[in-house]
Amino acid sequence: MRSIIVYCAVAAHLCTTSLSSTIPTNSESVIRLPIHEDENHSNNADTFSDIFHAAPRDSRNSWSKIRNKIVVRIFGSGEKHHGVRIHPHYSSGSSSSGVQKPLGDTPSKVPYSRYQNDVVLRFNITTTDEAAALAEAAEILFLDVWSATKDHADIRVDKDVVESLLGLLPESLQSSHARLMHDLAATVRETFPGSSEGPSNPLSPHSLSQYSGPYRPGQSEHFFSNYQPISVINPWMKLLRSLFPDHVEDFSIGQTYEGREIKGLKISKSGEPSSGKRKAIVITGASHAREWISVSTVCYLAHAFITGYRPRPFSEENVEAELGDREITRLVENFDWYFIPTLNVDGYVYTWTEDRLWRKNRQPTSLGFCKGIELDRSYSYKWGGQSQNNPCSENYPGEKEFEALESKNFAAWAQNLTTEGNTRIMGFLDLHSYSQQILYPYSYSCSQRPPDLENLEELAEVLAKGIRIRHGEHYEVSSACQGGGQFAQSDKDQKKDAKKAKRSQKSNGDDFMLTETGGGGSALDYFYSEIGVAYSYQIKLRDQGSYGFLLPKESIKPTGQEIESMVKSLGNFLIGDDKL
Repeated sequence: MRSIIVYCAVAAHLCTTSLSSTIPTNSESVIRLPIHEDENHSNNADTFSDIFHAAPRDSRNSWSKIRNKIVVRIFGSGEKHHGVRIHPHYSSGSSSSGVQKPLGDTPSKVPYSRYQNDVVLRFNITTTDEAAALAEAAEILFLDVWSATKDHADIRVDKDVVESLLGLLPESLQSSHARLMHDLAATVRETFPGSSEGPSNPLSPHSLSQYSGPYRPGQSEHFFSNYQPISVINPWMKLLRSLFPDHVEDFSIGQTYEGREIKGLKISKSGEPSSGKRKAIVITGASHAREWISVSTVCYLAHAFITGYRPRPFSEENVEAELGDREITRLVENFDWYFIPTLNVDGYVYTWTEDRLWRKNRQPTSLGFCKGIELDRSYSYKWGGQSQNNPCSENYPGEKEFEALESKNFAAWAQNLTTEGNTRIMGFLDLHSYSQQILYPYSYSCSQRPPDLENLEELAEVLAKGIRIRHGEHYEVSSACQGGGQFAQSDKDQKKDAKKAKRSQKSNGDDFMLTETGGGGSALDYFYSEIGVAYSYQIKLRDQGSYGFLLPKESIKPTGQEIESMVKSLGNFLIGDDKL
C-alpha cells in the first residue's frame, strides 16, 4: 500500500509538472550553481533552475486546482498519511467540530510518539547530479528537509519510505548516508521539561525568590534549565518588567492568525528620554516554530541585558551598580534593545501541543488539510522569486506577499518604529537553528551584491570571533543565498544579470550549493533593503546536525552565553563605527 502511495505521489508530481510547464510565469526559479573563479565554461546550456523548488505559480489558476484535487485524491482530505501516522505536512489541528482549540499550550499528551517510525538521514553529496536527484526525490515524496549544505543534506523520513527514497536516488547515494539520531522519538521527548530535578514551575515561589535583593550572576538558573512554553514565557516577561520598571517595557507587535499577541521586551536607558533620534537593535527568534533554541536564546539575551544593566556612575558607594555588567550598561546607554522571543507564536504553541517538528505558522491555505505559511518567505522584498507554490511544502510563501499575518504585523511594527517612533534600527539579528552560521544579505539571489558587502563581511567575522572566544564554537560566515536555500552562484557571477547568468550557467559536477532556508521574501532581505538596517544578519545557532532542531536542554545556557558574547561584539562594533 505504501508503495502505491509513493507511486501515486510520483505520478501526481509528474502530472503537475507537465501541466504547469505550459503556464507562463512572471518569475523564474533562481536555484543556481556556484561557479569557481577558475571554472571553464562550455556551451552546455543546461541548468538546475528547477531542482529543489518549483518556480512559483498562481495557486489559484485552473492547473493548480487540478493539482490540488490530485493531491486530495491520493492522500485524502483528512490528516492521515503514510498509513495511520499523522504526517506533519497534512495536519489541520482543528477539532472535528471545526472549533478552534484553546490558546493554551499545555499538552494533554506530550506529542512525541508520532515520530517513533521516523529517522533523520544525512546524505553526503559530492556531485550536482546527486544533489539534483536528492532534491527531486524530496519534492516528490513530500519529505522534511532539515538542513542542507554543499557537502550534505539532512532529511527526515518515515522508515517505511526509506526504500522508496533510495530507489529514486543514484547508486552513489544509496550507500552514502548515515542515521543521525538513534531514536528520534526519544530525542523529541527529551526536549520537553520534566526530567530535571528541582521545582517544575520556573514561576513558583521557590524560583521567584531568586529575584529578591540585588541581582547576582547565575540567577534565573531554573528558567534556562528547560525549554519553556509561551504560557510560561509571557508571565516571565511580565515579571521582569515589574521587577525592573525603570529600564524595561513590554510591547506587542500585533496578533497572530489565531489571535495571540506577539510580545517582546524593550530595554533602554533609565531616566529622562534622550533628545534626538534613538538608535535600536532588534533581535527575534522562532520564525520557524520548531527552532526552540532560538526562543530560549532570545530570552537569555533579554535576561542578561535586563539584569546586567545598572545606571552609572559606577563607584565604591554604588554597590548595586557594581553588581551589574559594565559592558551591557554601556550598550543599553547607546541603544534601545528590542527582544522578541518568537514571531511564530501559533506555530510555537503547536509544537508544544501537537507536533514538535512543525515549522510554519498555523494559517489556512488553499488546501484545507495543508495549513501554514513560511513566515521567512512571505515578506514583500523579492517575494516569490524562488519559492514553492505547493501549500503542503514547508517553504510555502502564501499566494501573495505578506499573506502571513505575523510577517505583515512585524514589518508594519518595524516601519512604524522608524517613521513614527523617532528611531533608527542599526542592527537586526534573526535567530534560527541549526548549522552554526552567520548569514548576511542577500537571501533571494547570489546574482546581486549588497552595496556595503565589505562592511557586512567585516562585522560578520567580528560576530563569529565573539562566539568563538566564549566556548570555542565555530560559526561559518556566508551570504544567505549560499548558506540557506537552493543552488546558488559563486561570487564571480554575483554582479551579472540573473537571467543572463542563468543562460550561461553550467555544471562541472563538482560545485553546487543545496540548502534549506534561503530564497525570496526573507526577513533578512526586507530589513536590509526596505527598512534600511545596514547590519542585518540571520544567525543559525547550534548544532551542526547531531541533534538538529532537538538540541538538548543542557545546551540552552552555553548557546545563550556565546550569543551574548556575540551581541556584545555587535554593540561595541557599532559604537566604534564612524557611521554612527
